[in-house]
Amino acid sequence: TTNATTGIVSCTNTFVPSVRCRTNTFTHIDCTNVFLTPTTVAIQEALSGAITAGTNGCDELSGFGLFPSNAVFNAVIYAQLRTNDWRGSHSGSFKILDGTNVIASGSLTGVNAACRPCNHIEGTLSGLVKGSGALAGARIKASYMGNLTAVSCPSPNVPQGVIQLEIDGVVVTPCPSLAGRRDDDGGQQGGD
Repeated sequence: TTNATTGIVSCTNTFVPSVRCRTNTFTHIDCTNVFLTPTTVAIQEALSGAITAGTNGCDELSGFGLFPSNAVFNAVIYAQLRTNDWRGSHSGSFKILDGTNVIASGSLTGVNAACRPCNHIEGTLSGLVKGSGALAGARIKASYMGNLTAVSCPSPNVPQGVIQLEIDGVVVTPCPSLAGRRDDDGGQQGGD
């Protein structure tokens, strides 16, 4: 039992037809007789692909007009991964482009294969809307998750290739300046 004062869990790789231990602390215990000593590998990946609106009815991408229909998402990711299961973390930068014009840019950080298959990544990104227009200078806050579509796990090689990535987030606009506006009593209001 795991809640005993000794805290010992006994495991065996021999089939046992009856229950030998129970736990009220863990709903699932995996035991193995293979103890790996993983090494880590540093990799760099480049992602690039068209941005398309989602089909869930909640996507404001096309109706809001933040990104044109030909917008492209580019990212460079640097990852540190364990070689036995490809779990690890990554960080990097992203740009959203309209041709050669940068519409938005920023940074991203996340995890690879954490409690998921080896071809899975997820994390958060934050950045700024560039250029002119009503949303110039607005902050972008989003989460992303995706899978490398041609990778089967477990994989003997570093997972790479085509990725299907979903990004969900918001654009946060700065408050308009209140400098120069008068309140209802005729007094001057402050700024910011």
